[in-house]
Amino acid sequence: MLTTITDHLVFENVEPAVLFEMYTNAEKHQQFSGAPATISAKVGDSFTAYGGYCFGKNLHIETNKLIIQSWKAQGWNEALDESLVSLRLVKEKNDTHIFLTHADIPADKADTMLKGWEEWYWNPMRKYLATHKN
Repeated sequence: MLTTITDHLVFENVEPAVLFEMYTNAEKHQQFSGAPATISAKVGDSFTAYGGYCFGKNLHIETNKLIIQSWKAQGWNEALDESLVSLRLVKEKNDTHIFLTHADIPADKADTMLKGWEEWYWNPMRKYLATHKN
């Protein structure tokens, strides 16, 4: 059975462009994550993150606003289609809200995936931003 997870978080005093670049620029992605990544902001490009642990393809990009990717992680059933990740960035005053929707993930992986986004993306991004200038 497949399911969907959602999350909403706020990055205070951070522009959407900064977060967009951190996620879609391979060098910036590697800087905050500390792991190899091949990623771009070009529709149709494949990506890998965390040394190939997660991988997929950019399906739709609206610069500084929206990233939609097919997405899969190592260890998932090979017969499963890729899941679908949507990251919507919304500026509100000086802050950026990120709305995550991660659809079509194996139900038994949902809790792990939600914790994984926090542990492997949001926390490292916040830590990086706290020690580097925007």
